[in-house]
Amino acid sequence: MTALNFVYSPRQACVVVDTAISGPRPQQASKTVILPHVRCVIGFVGSLVLFADLAASLLVSDVRDADGLMERLPDTLRALRAQWGAQAPSTSVYMFGVGGDGEIRVAAYASEMDFAPRTDWRPWVAYCTPLPAALTLAPARGTPAASHPADAPAPRSRPSWRDCVRTLTDAVEIQRRAHPASIGGRLIVTFLTADAIHQTVLREL
Repeated sequence: MTALNFVYSPRQACVVVDTAISGPRPQQASKTVILPHVRCVIGFVGSLVLFADLAASLLVSDVRDADGLMERLPDTLRALRAQWGAQAPSTSVYMFGVGGDGEIRVAAYASEMDFAPRTDWRPWVAYCTPLPAALTLAPARGTPAASHPADAPAPRSRPSWRDCVRTLTDAVEIQRRAHPASIGGRLIVTFLTADAIHQTVLREL
């Protein structure tokens, strides 16, 4: 299980993940890959082996922006799943990128949906995966509510960018307490704009 939380606006995106990889031998790994030549950030929930193969193929991709990558990802993911066959577990890939018009694109590709792209995300909503019940409580005034990607309400008013990012990072602590065996390690925060991609280790979980 992966804590993958994000928020975006037309001009920027923030992606927050943990680094724990559960299994017979627990370890840590990066759950996002940065593609500066495409101005994209890719994150995943599910199969590390499938994501590692995807990352290797994307690092030498000849697409130039998020629009081209959005079109290519479904077929790429289906081909990788076919290579792994029945061994490929449920996996979702999230793409955050800068389109040809300079605005942020967000798309998700779930194996349960045959990797068809989902693009109906709302800006200024703090999306959290997984979403524990504790995060569905009414937030303090001025703080954006966290939402599960599958069912996010439209924000009543635009919160500040800082409040959105704080909601994402605070949510990871709640997610970790709800899933201590599979969420943990380091808290990695990635910021994407049309001009730059910044990634940092915020703290140990």
